[in-house]
Amino acid sequence: GADINNTCWVSGDFFAPHHNKSNIKTFFVPGWNHYYWEEKYDITDEFIDQRTCDNAFLSFNRIHKPHRMYFLLRLHEMGMIDNNLISCAREMDGETFEQHIEWIVKDKEDYNKVFDQYNLVDIDKIRTQASEFMKDLPLVLDVTDFQENGCFYDDTLWSSASFYQNSFMSILTESSPMGPGCYVSEVVFKAIVFMHPFMIIGQPRTLEVLRHWGFDTFDDVFDNSYDLEEDMFKRIEMVIEQMEIINQLTPEELAEKTLELRDRLVYNKKRYFSKEFKEITKSYFDNVYNWLDDAIQ
Repeated sequence: GADINNTCWVSGDFFAPHHNKSNIKTFFVPGWNHYYWEEKYDITDEFIDQRTCDNAFLSFNRIHKPHRMYFLLRLHEMGMIDNNLISCAREMDGETFEQHIEWIVKDKEDYNKVFDQYNLVDIDKIRTQASEFMKDLPLVLDVTDFQENGCFYDDTLWSSASFYQNSFMSILTESSPMGPGCYVSEVVFKAIVFMHPFMIIGQPRTLEVLRHWGFDTFDDVFDNSYDLEEDMFKRIEMVIEQMEIINQLTPEELAEKTLELRDRLVYNKKRYFSKEFKEITKSYFDNVYNWLDDAIQ
C-alpha cells in the first residue's frame, strides 16, 4: 500500500481538515472562489441603483435534488411561485420531477435517523403535490435547455442579470444540503457579484464559512439561525418562514430595503474582487503545494 506519510487528501469541503480522523494529511481547497474574478464580471456599483424589485425572490433550481424539490413544493403550496422568479426543470436525465420525488421517499425510508428528523415530510402529500406541480413545469427563466446547460458559464451569467435587477434577494439552493461538510459553489458568488442579499438552502454552517472569509451575511436583516440547523427539511422551513414575511412587502418597500442595504451589498461585491480574498483563496492552494514540496524532498 501507499506510504501515508507521503499521501495527502485534498477536498472542496471547508471542514474536511477538522473532521479528518485518519493519519492522512488533509487540506481544503475551494473549487469556485475564483470563478468570476475576471474584470469583465466586476459590474459597476451603480448597477444596483437600477433595481426595480417587482419580485421579492429569485431562485434558480436547475437539477432536481431532494432539497430543491421539497422547497419548490412548499412554495407551490403557499402560493409563492407565480409572484416570484423561480426556475425548475420538468424533466432531467430522462425522468420527470414527479418521478424524482421518489428520491425523498427512498432517503426517508433508508436513512430515517438522519433524514427528516422532525418528521416534516408527508410522503402521500408530496407525491400528490408533485403530480399537481407537473402542470406548471417547466419554470423557465434564462435557460430553456436544463439538461445541457450547466448554468454557470458566461451565457447564463449575463442572461440572468435582468432577474437580479427585478428582484430583492436570492434564495440560493446549493448543490448539497447535508452536513457535516460544506462546499461553497459559484451559486453564492454569483449573487454576491450581482449585489443581492441572500439566504442559503445548503449545508449547515455555510454562512459561517462566508463570515470567515469576510463577507456580510446580513445577520441583522434575517434570522440566520437556520444555518446551524442540521436537518435539511427543518432548515428549509426556517427559511420559508422568513420568506413569508418578506413576500408581503410591496415593491416600493423592497426597493427601500435595497437602498438601506446598498453599501453592504456593494461591500460584498468589492470583497469578492479584493486582493485580500484572492490571497485567502490562494493560501489554501499554497498549503498543498508547500506540503508537496516538503514531502518530495
